[in-house]
Amino acid sequence: MACSNVKMEIQEDDQHLCKDVEKLPRVVRYQATKVEDDEKRALHDLLQFQTSVVGPLQVVSGLPSVGIGLTRAISQTINHSLVTLFRVSHLTGMIFIFAGVVASMLIRYPVLITVCLAINRACIVLAIVAMGLITADLTQRAREQKYLALELVELGMLAIQLLLSVILCVWISNTKCGRLNE
Repeated sequence: MACSNVKMEIQEDDQHLCKDVEKLPRVVRYQATKVEDDEKRALHDLLQFQTSVVGPLQVVSGLPSVGIGLTRAISQTINHSLVTLFRVSHLTGMIFIFAGVVASMLIRYPVLITVCLAINRACIVLAIVAMGLITADLTQRAREQKYLALELVELGMLAIQLLLSVILCVWISNTKCGRLNE
């Protein structure tokens, strides 16, 4: 469906109109004075491509974090490390799954764009804190090789999640400021 912001001019055809208004209805034709090309909207492009890719990637990267958190909860005592104590893997996995679902919903509900931006900013902060806690655990328990692989996998997943959130935040911020197509 076409849309235009052009004012319409009224054109009257005096030859075919009856001068007596009561006998015949008045015929008025409208004609557009200016035709504009459809412009691609940056927000529409963002919602079509970027969020349809990044949203599911966030969900898929959040699932292993929840799985790693469950593995840690089963295999370690609660006070074994800071990551287990604060349930970092569970928390990061769930918030990234939620952020991915919201980013995927942007295609149908573009009103959620500010919510998606806020959630992804929270994901960035949470991922940085989680990476700090994992790094602190790695430095404290450098000689303990038992859970080293699990912590390194979790650190890698957090790096991927952090990268996805930063990319999505940059795209949304640039789109909201109108700098995406420049």
